[in-house]
Amino acid sequence: ARGKYGLLRSMLMDATLLKQVGFMDEELPYYYGFDLTVRLARQTPFAYISEPLYEYRTHPDNISRRLSSRDHLRDHEYIYKKMVPLLGKLSPKERKDIASAWAQRLSTWRVRDLLERGDRAKALFLALSELAKGKLSFRELPKFLRFLSTNITEWIALLFL
Repeated sequence: ARGKYGLLRSMLMDATLLKQVGFMDEELPYYYGFDLTVRLARQTPFAYISEPLYEYRTHPDNISRRLSSRDHLRDHEYIYKKMVPLLGKLSPKERKDIASAWAQRLSTWRVRDLLERGDRAKALFLALSELAKGKLSFRELPKFLRFLSTNITEWIALLFL
């Protein structure tokens, strides 16, 4: 729920557990594994094995690299809305931590979406306001600033538009 991605293909489970929580959500063609992992975590504890049991590779043509930020944002918002009712049994601190992690995740995708659509002024405003509210991580800011502009004059003009 905190947004840590487990790879569904690396998990072993009893088929009855899968039937119990439901199968893949067809509304999530790219993040179905994350959604299913959240639902599984509500039903059973997970065990972690530190020994690598498979290899995971990425390449420039991975589907997740080709998705638009808007698609990522849509799927993350959908998962979060589905997940919120499942958090009721957690402590207030755990719910707050999860909400904070998701606020940062969603803010990051919102800024990336604005940048992809070429709306740099709105992206800058959103990044700075979300940063001030604690909804955006400082580690994301340099990436956004690189996308915004390499020309300092243009960057300053964006601040005053």
